[in-house]
Amino acid sequence: MYQLLVVDDEDATLQGLASLPWHQLMISQVHCAHSVRKAHEILEAFPIDVMVTDIRMPGRSGLELLQDVTDFSIQPKCILLSGYSDFTYAQAAIKAQAVDYLVKPVRDEELLHAVERALVKKSEEKKERYMQEQTVAAIKKNVSFLADSVFQPWIRGEKGEETLKAELLHYGIAHHRDIRTIPITVRVDDSKNVSHGWKL
Repeated sequence: MYQLLVVDDEDATLQGLASLPWHQLMISQVHCAHSVRKAHEILEAFPIDVMVTDIRMPGRSGLELLQDVTDFSIQPKCILLSGYSDFTYAQAAIKAQAVDYLVKPVRDEELLHAVERALVKKSEEKKERYMQEQTVAAIKKNVSFLADSVFQPWIRGEKGEETLKAELLHYGIAHHRDIRTIPITVRVDDSKNVSHGWKL
């Protein structure tokens, strides 16, 4: 289940956005904030997945709020709303890394689809981060075995790239075509307390 944060200084807008059928997108909680300060409090207290915010508000703006998001441990995907179809605002939204920029009045279906796209991106990032964490865990667990049995034969030319990929896949280690693998090992001679290593 997901959590959504809606930020707008107008009560009527907040109530209208909060009443949309968010459950269709597996959103279990919808938080509302009238200001950037209140949005900060919610971001600090809850694991927000997507944030929808108006650009122009009294005090600090929605663009400034998007810039603040990078300071939080959990960074939601952000959608900006504006009453102006100004290219300058669109440019600013892109620069602030908003995933979408919608012009008011926004149709319910349009906003729902925008949030759905944001959730897909959020899920993809979570999946990629999980795979990276699993890769690191697998390497830490099997580093000695992998160095002696997998990487060294490859470096000595005793196995090809395809064999290496198959073995990495077998041990649950992600391998991407656009990433070059550079294995490094360090062997320690305890008797002399001298480190010897090799690298490619």
